Amino acid sequence: MTIEPNSFEFNLLLTLTIILLAGKLLLTLFLLKKIFENRKKTEKFEMDFVFGMFILILCFFISRLFYTYFDFFLTEFDSNKYHLPQYVIFWKLGGITYLTGTAILMFIIDKKVLKFKYKGIFAYIIIAVAIYELLYPINTAQDFEFVTIFEMIGVIVGVILFPVIFIYLGIRTPRLRMIAFTFAFGIIIYAIGSACVAEFIIESLVQGFGPNMRIIMWILSLILKLTGLIMISYSCTKFY
Repeated sequence: MTIEPNSFEFNLLLTLTIILLAGKLLLTLFLLKKIFENRKKTEKFEMDFVFGMFILILCFFISRLFYTYFDFFLTEFDSNKYHLPQYVIFWKLGGITYLTGTAILMFIIDKKVLKFKYKGIFAYIIIAVAIYELLYPINTAQDFEFVTIFEMIGVIVGVILFPVIFIYLGIRTPRLRMIAFTFAFGIIIYAIGSACVAEFIIESLVQGFGPNMRIIMWILSLILKLTGLIMISYSCTKFY
């Protein structure tokens, strides 16, 4: 993707990114408030589902900060700069933070919801991907592309397993059905919001329907991501 610095598209995308960051921060504070409320009721701190979601959204927020700095202030969407050592470290930190939050929630779900049925194996896979991303030396554009593709392994594990687990729980446990389905579809909606701004999708739409499709897809992505995050944040506070 090539966007001219300080152009209308550049500033619009930055504005949408700031709105997304604000939404993630508000949801983080909402979940933190729920954690304190639960602690006050039970008089003890517990690493439960709400805490896992708090860590996930917080990691999403921090990750997006790294990506925003990398995209808008360091590389300015110039793909020729992506692999440069002084820049790529911030991209790596964004990916590692994202994957770490996903792994922590996956572990808590396995431990608290699934009674440690899978012994944390999926969380360990995601952490292994994060460690590999951190340690793999990126010196060329090809290295950057390779690590980007490899990082998707960790992302896909979460995107597939979270909905599957909670749809299964909803089917098996009628009293949790609405909450479990809300969480599952919240994850799916967030994933669609992330995927719909893939460059090959946008380029196809631009060729078919005109240049305004890029802006439309950016706005649609923001709406879907915030909707998904609200659904999963709300549902986790109702899950007992």
